[in-house]
Amino acid sequence: MIALFLLLTTAQALGAEPGADIKINAIAVEPGNVFDPSIPSESWWLFRGANALHTTTRAGVIKRELLFKEGDPFNADLMTESERNLRRLDFLRHVEISVSTLAGGPKNVAVKTRDAWTLEPQADFSRVGGKNSWKIGVVDRNFAGQGKSLSAFYHNGITQNTNAVFYRDKQFLNTHLDFSAGVDVQDNSRQYGVSLKRPFYATITPYSAGGSANVKEENLPLYSGGVEIGRFKKIHREAALSYGRSISPSVATTRQTTLTLRRAREDFEPIDASPANILPAGNDTGIIEINGGWQKIEFIKERHIQKFDRDEDYNLGPGVSLALGIGPKWLGTSSSQILPSASARAGRSWGRGHFAFIETKAGSRILKERTNNLVWSTKAQHYYQRRPNQTFAIHVAYAHGYRLDQDHLLTLGDDSGLHGYAIGQFAGDRRLLVNLENRLFFADDVFHLMSFGGVIFFDSGNAWTGDRPGGFLGLKNAVGVGLRIAPSRSTRNEPISIDFAYALNDNLKGSRLVVSITSGFHFGEPISFVGAQ
Repeated sequence: MIALFLLLTTAQALGAEPGADIKINAIAVEPGNVFDPSIPSESWWLFRGANALHTTTRAGVIKRELLFKEGDPFNADLMTESERNLRRLDFLRHVEISVSTLAGGPKNVAVKTRDAWTLEPQADFSRVGGKNSWKIGVVDRNFAGQGKSLSAFYHNGITQNTNAVFYRDKQFLNTHLDFSAGVDVQDNSRQYGVSLKRPFYATITPYSAGGSANVKEENLPLYSGGVEIGRFKKIHREAALSYGRSISPSVATTRQTTLTLRRAREDFEPIDASPANILPAGNDTGIIEINGGWQKIEFIKERHIQKFDRDEDYNLGPGVSLALGIGPKWLGTSSSQILPSASARAGRSWGRGHFAFIETKAGSRILKERTNNLVWSTKAQHYYQRRPNQTFAIHVAYAHGYRLDQDHLLTLGDDSGLHGYAIGQFAGDRRLLVNLENRLFFADDVFHLMSFGGVIFFDSGNAWTGDRPGGFLGLKNAVGVGLRIAPSRSTRNEPISIDFAYALNDNLKGSRLVVSITSGFHFGEPISFVGAQ
């Protein structure tokens, strides 16, 4: 039923700017393989063999991401946004849209893309906080050139092991529907999920809609008087439906509202001979979520920020988002609750390679008896490139909590931005983190295979509770250097990060020198976007 509704409404046409007289005459899509044989250094037998093994992205996959078609009025903003949308597809390494004018005014549009290598073995190893983690598997993010993602892996994690299979199709049934399904089996749990949605895939998208369902089963210990007396199974079932509208959609500003209905059920069952009379009672939760956001579209295109040789898009336009979740008893919720949240952000650019942004968020859970888990946070990031191959980055973040439950405490350690310290070593209802990095990009696309870089960094921060003053005075510090190695033709172009950090304070380890091996930059928090973009 949901799929039929989404398919019917997907056929609605997108609007164009009124009064536009110049038409698009023709659109030529030219997908390119991973290596370009017209370049002599990319035409030798190894690269030709890789091209033969790789299925080039189908032209139809690329064309479905364009926000215009033959015969439409020409709109330069939609050309630029289409290029950004294509760059979001991580199986495309390079995207270029060019326009030529015919006699009389009509436009011909050429869309040229270059693929990344999408069939990748997953053989990752990381060491964070003195603990090892490794993963092995395979992923194809552009299966058969159709833009579909299929992955399977085994992960020997820090806390438990995982087997997982995941499938995603962002152009389900050749539409803008986004379908995903996955299975995740861990030592003491298993999870199944499926989702079908039509997102706000562009600034001019008039509506969004979707649904999802998820089931998770966990085997947990059962305690009595501090002693484990058996085990029980926790079964969590959840389903959601959502519908959103864009108010006066345009390429300059988005104003979007979304209504979501969530229903969840938790049941508890004994395992073996475990006593059932002391198990928690099953409970139901029903939540109505109302979300509204406004975002001004002011994108900049940069390089050497989070990736090596790829163009990166950042929206620095101001934006705000307000959300309210209500859990009334008439929806089956065991205890009525209100879940408000809000966020705001803004950025500024001072020219190519020099920009900053600031973002603040607040959220809480209000019950009849009390307000708890209220968290306010703010962060700022600043990037400055003194020269093309060097980026200086600053990240400052502060979070303040009120009446936090034990499992909602703010933690800080090697896994959350403070190099050299144990995972979650510091915890409380206040948290401050400062990161300074000087990133060096030594060489891009060496031998058309690898990119190399390095970093010099300084971290400072702490997490503490309000009844123990002195958090600002007791900041924990670390210095270090790192190496960055990125496969230049891979999908994500994210580097392997090898960091050598020295903790300037007690880190609860045998040595203050800590080596971490991870993927990506892991610098502060990712830039988020309010609304469609």
